[in-house]
Amino acid sequence: MVQKQEILRTAAPEEGGAGRLRADSLPERSCVVCRVSLPASQLLRLSYMEGVLLFDRGGKARGRGAYVCPEASCLRGVNSGRLSRALRSQVSLSESMDEILERLGALAKRRILETLGLARRSGKLEMGTDRVAENLKTCMDMGESGVALRTSDLSERTAHSLRRAWVLGTSQDLGRAIGVARVGALWVSASRFAVGLDFWLRVERASCSARGPAVVSDD
Repeated sequence: MVQKQEILRTAAPEEGGAGRLRADSLPERSCVVCRVSLPASQLLRLSYMEGVLLFDRGGKARGRGAYVCPEASCLRGVNSGRLSRALRSQVSLSESMDEILERLGALAKRRILETLGLARRSGKLEMGTDRVAENLKTCMDMGESGVALRTSDLSERTAHSLRRAWVLGTSQDLGRAIGVARVGALWVSASRFAVGLDFWLRVERASCSARGPAVVSDD
């Protein structure tokens, strides 16, 4: 479970990470499921319209919203009862939780690919497995920040050297996102792009992990 603390975001936290992303100083909000308070930009914002659950990052959309940690256990715990209390109105969802999570995962994937394209155009992106491996090592040694990604179709040896990177698609998928034929690994240096990318990678992973047996409680 995410704990309230200064967030030291890393490239792929469960594999060891790659360094530090900035801590937020924005207003805090509480997760509707676990009740932990975090800066709004580190939580997924939920809103409701005509039976459909809508998502955005932090609190950019207008109107009343609820917030949830980008963690599988919290996403799976979202239900009509919790949303009704948080939004102070009756919520009746028209989709199953698995359908909602699938739609959220697709949204997160789009945001990830959009962010990679923007990072490249802004000069915040580096390509190539050797370069990304070097950046990962430097960040671990120096406490600097960045987000690393690698593809699922690398050789075993190369994948091991990039074991702290997020895994996202094939070399063709990742290349297409930034306008090249193929690329095995990418690095997004410290920037608003790295912060946004880290967030949506967490959401995408959590939405996939959360799909499973339905939670029936409305507590």
